[in-house]
Amino acid sequence: MIELISLSILSVLILVVFAVRYRNRNTDHQHYDSALKQRALLNYNEQMIYQRLSQLLPQHIILSNVSYSSLLTSKYSHTRAKYHNMIADFVILNEKFQVVTIISLSDSMFTQHRDDRYEDALLEMAGYRVLRYAGIPDLKKLSRDLNIQEKTMAFA
Repeated sequence: MIELISLSILSVLILVVFAVRYRNRNTDHQHYDSALKQRALLNYNEQMIYQRLSQLLPQHIILSNVSYSSLLTSKYSHTRAKYHNMIADFVILNEKFQVVTIISLSDSMFTQHRDDRYEDALLEMAGYRVLRYAGIPDLKKLSRDLNIQEKTMAFA
């Protein structure tokens, strides 16, 4: 009888120790919010490309960081989930707010990642024209790729 009581007390003590350790472990890993800070909307490379696009295309609307969900739609949610978190770096619109070209920037200057090709293919399947650059293209390259005539360029 004494052994049964001792065993019961020991079992309860073990449960209490595990419960306390589990509770402490959970409180140690709680996530606290950090202070919110302002952030630049465009990084340096994006600012340079935006300025060049604005210079070359003064009559067009240039949007940056546009979600693929704004550009694409699909009947099925599992298809929409494939591009849910993707972002187009620049979208050039004409005066009627129709997409003329989408410009994407590669993370690497030396290789085009598989993800880049996949993202471009999604946009192209929907009928968009996509230009991808590694680094900052100069005015001549942009104007050539965008088929801008020299006489219409403001400062080229």
